[in-house]
Amino acid sequence: KHLRKQKFVVVDAPKEDGTGLELKAFIGGIDLTEGRWDNNTHPLFRTLRCEHKTDAYNGCFLFGRRPVIAGPREPWHDIHSCVTGPEVINIVQAFSERWMSQAPKLSGELINLRNLKLDSPELLWKEGGYCAQTSRSIDGRVNYFDRSVRQNETNLRASLMASSAWQIKNEQNTELSRRFESTSGDINFTRVLDYKKGRPVDSSIHTTMIHHIRRAKHFIYIESQYFMGSSFMWSNSSDRKVKCNNLVPAEITLKICSKIAAGEKFTVYILLPMWPEGVAGSKQVQDILYWQRSTIESMFKKIHAALVHRMQQCNGESIEVSDYLNFYSLGTREAPSTSIRLGIPSSK
Repeated sequence: KHLRKQKFVVVDAPKEDGTGLELKAFIGGIDLTEGRWDNNTHPLFRTLRCEHKTDAYNGCFLFGRRPVIAGPREPWHDIHSCVTGPEVINIVQAFSERWMSQAPKLSGELINLRNLKLDSPELLWKEGGYCAQTSRSIDGRVNYFDRSVRQNETNLRASLMASSAWQIKNEQNTELSRRFESTSGDINFTRVLDYKKGRPVDSSIHTTMIHHIRRAKHFIYIESQYFMGSSFMWSNSSDRKVKCNNLVPAEITLKICSKIAAGEKFTVYILLPMWPEGVAGSKQVQDILYWQRSTIESMFKKIHAALVHRMQQCNGESIEVSDYLNFYSLGTREAPSTSIRLGIPSSK
C-alpha cells in the first residue's frame, strides 16, 4: 500500500577497479512501476504504437471505456540518481525499517550486509563524485525505526540544544536575514526524529530544505508536484485550520524579504505541474490547487509589502515581485512529427 512512495532500488555491483563488490542505489521521484518511462521530448501520442505500446498510463483524465492506449499518455518530468559509497547504508537501513514494519515475520529474509562485508563505510568509501546525504519523511505508523536511530536521536537532540553548537550569521546590511549555522559538521539530519501524537516521525526532508534555504546566497530552484504550506500566513483565517504548517514557503518568503531589505539580488524559481496527478475537476485536486493558490498569494503579499517599503526608501528604483519569486509549469503540445513548442495557444 505504501511502498511505491519510497522509490529506490539497491543492488550489489562489481567495483569499477574489479577489486570486489560495492553497494549501488538508485533513488528519486519516479514511481518504479508501469507507465513511467519517458524521455526529454515527452511524447503524448506518437509513441503509443511503439515504445509505449504496452506501457501507457495517464492518471489525469477519466477515460471511461476508452483505453489509455488511445492517449494521451501522461508525460513525466522527474529525476532518479545513482548513489554509491557509505550513504547507501542509510538507504538500505530505510528499506530494512519498512520491511520490519510491513513484514516482521519475514525479517529473516533480509540480506545481512555484514556477511557480504558491505556494512563498513570505510570499505564503501570512494573518491570523486558529489557528497550526498539522503533524507525522508515518514512516521512510526508504517516504519520501524532502528534502535540506533532512536539512541542517536536522543544524544543528538541533547547536543543540538547546547548554545555552543550554533553560531549567529548576519548577512550584509540587514538584521532580518539573521540565521543560525551549526558549528559542527557532525549534525546528520537523517538521524533526528521528532514526535507527533506520540509517534516517532522522521521529517528530515523538511529539516534539510529549511537548512539549505537559509544557506542560499543567490538563488533557490525547486521542483515539486505540490507547493503548499505555512498556512499561518494565509489570508483567509478560516483556511488556516487545514494545518498545512510546513515552513518552506515562509522560509523562502523571509529569505526574499531579507534580500530586498539588504538591496541584494536573489531569485527563487519554483517549477510545478499545471495540476498534481489526478483528475483536474476532482475535489481532491481542486482542494490542493486552492491551497497552493493560498500559499502563493500569501508569499506575494508579504514580498510586495517588502518591495513597497524598499521603493519608498530608494526613490526611482523600480522592482517587482517577479524579480525575486517566479512560478513555472511545463507543458507540451504535440506536432505531427515531434514534440515542439507551437507558440502561445490562441483563445479561440
